[in-house]
Amino acid sequence: MSATTTTSDVVYSQLGMEEGAVTLGGGSSSNKRGHSCCGCCCDMRRAVIIVNAIMMAVMLLAIIGLVIGVEFLEITAANADDDQVKQMGEQVASLPLGFLIVRNVLLAVLFAVGIPGAVKYNAGMVQVACVGYAIKLVFDIQEGAIVDIIMDGFFVYPHFYFLKEMKENIMTPDNYPKEAQCCC
Repeated sequence: MSATTTTSDVVYSQLGMEEGAVTLGGGSSSNKRGHSCCGCCCDMRRAVIIVNAIMMAVMLLAIIGLVIGVEFLEITAANADDDQVKQMGEQVASLPLGFLIVRNVLLAVLFAVGIPGAVKYNAGMVQVACVGYAIKLVFDIQEGAIVDIIMDGFFVYPHFYFLKEMKENIMTPDNYPKEAQCCC
């Protein structure tokens, strides 16, 4: 190490990056051209991976909740003396449980495809996850689930920017060290 070389210069050179290229804690880099998720959180590639992992977990938890919840309500209604509880049990029994489970499994698979798509910079695989969000949005609109509709928008937003940045050659395997950003 020469007299003008600092420890950070050595670390950045070992990582194959220029000093200041990786942005941590929501800071900014003079070399960074890509969009930051929510303005300061993380780069779009990382955001796509995170939101798809979250949605996969939500879909799997929803499947578990459906199965356990329906079984519990059916048992409770069968043993109840209250007419209102029995009526609720009949309503639960009429739910298209099989359809809901298949829908959530399908959505979980579509979201899962987006994760390796982001890791491998594969636009087609990221677009598959976007199709999952479009399908979910249709069901959420049909069900009148306002909060879910808003969340769908927040979760699909990194996908669109990531695809845009890949198309503009901002987000590529070679450029990623300059674009990498993480708030945690």
